[in-house]
Amino acid sequence: MINIPHKVTHIALLGGESTGKSTLAKALLDSLGGILVSEFAREYWVIKHGSFTSDDMCFIALRQSRLERLAAARSCTYVINDTTPLTTALYHYWTWPNLAIPQRMFKLIHPTYDLVILCGDDIAHEQDGMRDSEAFRTRQQMDYQSYLHQLSMPYIAVYGSLPCRVAHILNHLNSYNI
Repeated sequence: MINIPHKVTHIALLGGESTGKSTLAKALLDSLGGILVSEFAREYWVIKHGSFTSDDMCFIALRQSRLERLAAARSCTYVINDTTPLTTALYHYWTWPNLAIPQRMFKLIHPTYDLVILCGDDIAHEQDGMRDSEAFRTRQQMDYQSYLHQLSMPYIAVYGSLPCRVAHILNHLNSYNI
């Protein structure tokens, strides 16, 4: 019997704080199946007592990238990434704007995703003790759009309720046979 490799569809969720990425990731997992790659930075934030260094950011980006590769190696159809190394690189920039993003981190922000989703900031901002202000979220959204364009990374933006966001994504996947 010939072992035919299966196609893994990589979905990346981006967006500012409190734009519904984690909730959307879980809803997509329920709808599509596959594997969810959670945001490693949240776990590491607890371990580091809410204080990161530039080296920590590099470690987070490397770990997130590794988790994505490990998920893709498992037998599944979809890998849903609750975040990407781009998010970590942007947090590095927002935290240390005068410090260049380390080259080893920068190399990780160019992986190929089959679908990149920018979650809109049209939902209520919820403070969870780890998040910044709503004004910061607005800045994040603008920076995400700018970087996605600079990197020539195609994406779709989703807005509205969770069911509307999921329907938009499922329609996109079906329309483009992703």
